[in-house]
Amino acid sequence: MTEITLNGIQYRIGALDAFKQLKLSRKLAPLIPELVPAFVKIKSMFGAAPAEGDAPQLGLDQVADIAVLLGPFTNALAGLSDADMEYVTAMCLSVVTRQSGATWAAVWNKDASTLMFQDIGLDTLLLLLVK
Repeated sequence: MTEITLNGIQYRIGALDAFKQLKLSRKLAPLIPELVPAFVKIKSMFGAAPAEGDAPQLGLDQVADIAVLLGPFTNALAGLSDADMEYVTAMCLSVVTRQSGATWAAVWNKDASTLMFQDIGLDTLLLLLVK
């Protein structure tokens, strides 16, 4: 289980079981061929990973290079059907809880297919999905 703080709110992210991971990987498989070359190039741009807590220093040329590299990936992501994107989102959020006072509450309501906290914005949603 991973705990992270986003926008001052504590989240716990559990693990999907092997079968759910397999189903999720099938939905995301079209993105992998587009993403791997970008990761390899980005890693070569920065060499060793920065020390924990240190952000990599990016110049404008590097930001432009990264944007070009991620173009095919973002196009592949945009090509996912709404149903596939909703499936991926629901699957990933099904293992996320959020601290609410002294308790932890699920952030996703499977039956209603909706977020349980309306203050979760796109920035937080995307970070939770990636984690």
